[in-house]
Amino acid sequence: MDDKNQKAVSQYLKQLQSFKSSSHSHESPSQQPLRKKTVDLMERNKKTLSLFILLPVLLLCRSDECPSLPQNLSCYTDYNRNITCLWNSRNVSNDTACTIHAQHNSRKISYSASCHLKPVDVSRPALKKCSLIFEMEYTFLSSHELSLNLNCNQMKSGITSFKPSCRIKVNPPAEPKVNFTSVSWLSQVPEHERISSYRSELQWKKQDQSWSDPTVQKNLDIQCEDECKAELEPDKLIQGERYEARVHVRSVKPQPEGAWSDWSPTASWESPVGTIKPPSDLSCYTDYNRNITCLWNSRNVSNDTACIIHAQHNSRNISYSASCHLKPVDVSRPALKKCSLIFEMEYTFLSSDELSLNLSCNQMKSGITSFKPSCHIKVNPPAEPKVNFTSVSWLSQVPEHERISSYRSELQWKKQDQSWSDPTVQKNLDIQCEDECKAELEPDKLIQGKRYDARVHVRSVKPQPEGAWSDWSPTASWESPVGTIKPPSGLLLSTHKTTRIYIVKKIKGPPIPDSGKSFL
Repeated sequence: MDDKNQKAVSQYLKQLQSFKSSSHSHESPSQQPLRKKTVDLMERNKKTLSLFILLPVLLLCRSDECPSLPQNLSCYTDYNRNITCLWNSRNVSNDTACTIHAQHNSRKISYSASCHLKPVDVSRPALKKCSLIFEMEYTFLSSHELSLNLNCNQMKSGITSFKPSCRIKVNPPAEPKVNFTSVSWLSQVPEHERISSYRSELQWKKQDQSWSDPTVQKNLDIQCEDECKAELEPDKLIQGERYEARVHVRSVKPQPEGAWSDWSPTASWESPVGTIKPPSDLSCYTDYNRNITCLWNSRNVSNDTACIIHAQHNSRNISYSASCHLKPVDVSRPALKKCSLIFEMEYTFLSSDELSLNLSCNQMKSGITSFKPSCHIKVNPPAEPKVNFTSVSWLSQVPEHERISSYRSELQWKKQDQSWSDPTVQKNLDIQCEDECKAELEPDKLIQGKRYDARVHVRSVKPQPEGAWSDWSPTASWESPVGTIKPPSGLLLSTHKTTRIYIVKKIKGPPIPDSGKSFL
């Protein structure tokens, strides 16, 4: 409604209110029926006028509604001259010929198109797809509304209303361009005639990573027009590492917001910026005093190649450096090399310290690696444990560490003739302590007079993060004075018997005279 009509309506309503509220004192009894009729007439005119005011609003709401589609049919338009439909034909045999026909009729223009639905792929024959391509000079308008008809073997499934401006899914954007940490792309190529604003999402990852990996980096809700841009975080890039990036877009204007486009072509590049790529198979730990020990699997380098590790720290307050020659751990494993960097400085490492590590073999550098001592702590082995009856005590570090205030310990103990790899070895786990640690053995698991061994190792808890386990302490050996009684050794008892054997022999010949009858 224009300003002129709004003003007229407002004046009319004011007159009605004034007339109704006027004094009755000036009216004669004969004038009162006439006044009542006039008020009734004006009230009816008011209702009619209100209805006419509301009608354009209702028409506007009706025109903005987006007609719904059947549940198993989805159609989207590029908002140019194409409509693509996807239909789940689960209630129709796979070999049935099905067609979609779309038509728009108005006073000024009419256009139509048809397409044959075909399976998306062999593995899903029920899921069919086709695109309606309209041959017309101009693109869809926000006021356009088409009738969609789905036919299968000349059997119509009914007419569905389709409004292109309600179901926009633009074409994929152009391949993004990467320059150091800047990523730019065009929302549509060529530029869209009727869409002026887009929302974009950028995804980027390492080349050997899957797009389905939840750790894929995402730049969300990027508002732009035709030319879009985003910045990557340098700290999340590694120099020399290969990466991939892709984008998709959705229309914001005209309303309502469209569906996400398919993904753009993928851009691939090798990052010239970011953190330094660490040498492969190199692990370094520090005692968090003045030493760093490195272990390197040099399987890609000949065994007789001379390799050196150099470490350096530079800051405004202090600078220090050290180097060491990598040597085989033992003859049986010549590829596994080890060395220790010993820094000659007055103080120990700080949590803020960060060093550059450089591995070079025959003057060929493999790249600089950043190393933060507080993130790679492996303290020295603790002292040999002391055993007193069932109490075991030990010092976490000798001498006491300047910067580590808390440790986690593990105690293992066994019979002396038992192997440490035996799964029945006794373990006291997760013992929290500071410098002096203690644990109790279970007397029921000891045997009096039996010889035992015990050992411990520790890891730093503070400062964070938690360090690696130290090597094992020297082994303590003792004979237990407590525990269950050792069973006595078995005795072998034997009983000796004397057996007499009597032999009776029958003698042939004259009988022996009876002495009783003898004359003697």
